[in-house]
Amino acid sequence: MPRAATAKKVQVMPPPVERIASIRVDVDWANVPIAEGRLLYSQLKGEFEKAGKLMNIRENPQDDKYVCFMNGKQGCCKANVVHDGIPRFTDNSHTDKKTGLIQVVKICSELCYHRYNEYRIKERSDRMRPDLNG
Repeated sequence: MPRAATAKKVQVMPPPVERIASIRVDVDWANVPIAEGRLLYSQLKGEFEKAGKLMNIRENPQDDKYVCFMNGKQGCCKANVVHDGIPRFTDNSHTDKKTGLIQVVKICSELCYHRYNEYRIKERSDRMRPDLNG
């Protein structure tokens, strides 16, 4: 008869002096009751997701201030307004026409985002027209 497994709550151990952090998980995954196993797995998953989000934020800090790419264009935000916080949308694939280099585009609002998409569609269709491209 299989022995009943007892699951212990997953916990992050206090860091020892010689290390920054440590994780110890004592679960017999092969024998833990399914309901307890799911709960423990959920706790582990939550810890890993939290760690991933925090590490991404630390590795990729957001600028506190930016100017919307669509600023001053018809139907968008006012020219040269400096926005605080995280942009509503960021595009890391836009190519600057003048330099040919990839440019990070930061957009401040849904309206500017829609106008930006219209701009990108027009830009693509203009590239496809031989009469405009010589």
